[in-house]
Amino acid sequence: MKFESSYSGVTSWDNLPYPDAGKFLYETYRLIFRDIAEQFGDFKIKGELIWINGMEEDGKVTPVGASYLTNKFGQFGGIVVFEIFKIQDKDLIRFSEEDEQTIMEMIQDMNNDEFSFYLSKDILLNQNVNFNLDTNELLKIISKPEFNKSRFDKEKDAKILEEISKIQNNVVSQLSTIVDRSKGAFSAEGDLIEGIVLKINSSGNQYGIFSNGYKDMKHGYWEAFENVKPVYMEFLKKVFGYSQLRFIKVHWDELDKEAAQQTLETIKSEYVTKLENIINNIKELKIPSSVKNTQVSMATRILNKLKAINSVEEFGKNLNEE
Repeated sequence: MKFESSYSGVTSWDNLPYPDAGKFLYETYRLIFRDIAEQFGDFKIKGELIWINGMEEDGKVTPVGASYLTNKFGQFGGIVVFEIFKIQDKDLIRFSEEDEQTIMEMIQDMNNDEFSFYLSKDILLNQNVNFNLDTNELLKIISKPEFNKSRFDKEKDAKILEEISKIQNNVVSQLSTIVDRSKGAFSAEGDLIEGIVLKINSSGNQYGIFSNGYKDMKHGYWEAFENVKPVYMEFLKKVFGYSQLRFIKVHWDELDKEAAQQTLETIKSEYVTKLENIINNIKELKIPSSVKNTQVSMATRILNKLKAINSVEEFGKNLNEE
């Protein structure tokens, strides 16, 4: 049973930014998921994890920016399942509609007081979405021959581009207002949600729209943490000449190991201190405790990665094993 987050890539539970949640899921569901895999083949679940255990504050948990009511989930949390794929020859493919429905029902049946499973298809915001647009006028405009182009010239088509921009800005502005006024399925009245997904019935296409208010709130919560990765990457670049592991690996044989070791010994304590200062700043922030705990946990893992680099030679061995 493997896991993947936006920060980790595919890995084991203990290498996740939130190992407590990974350990719980691994120990609780590994055998159950194995039974499903033996019946239908290896599979991957894509969803949103809401981890509550030890993170609740005033009846809510705030993993990133949006807050969720903890009474909507189990004691430890829950997952909203978006999609499920079959893993075949390292590719993700769709199950048959019948198999997908069966697996989804099996997953939903695992709901209990400890952990909740929701299916995204069951979470609907049943409200009308009305736009202040004259559709007849809009169709008349975009039906003009000059709009029927795959590419526009900035100078020659300046007026057309300006008209298109006005239409886009009008739609986006109205959508953003709708998002900011929408109540999430797991949110309290008045709480900002991250965004909504619109499905166009005529085409089946889906479009995600973020809340502008949420973007501003998230930036405020995560502004200090956003400095962590650049500091670590700056350290790697000074020592190894490249800030990303894949480039260090490619150019490893060209590296002056002796000079790199000297640089490592000279600057390591400086960068350890930089990361420790950022972590201390995060701890002092007046933000929801669950957001703070998440950031401190993730930043500490990066700090520990840096602390563990004592030898260029050893770093190279570990790099080749990955």
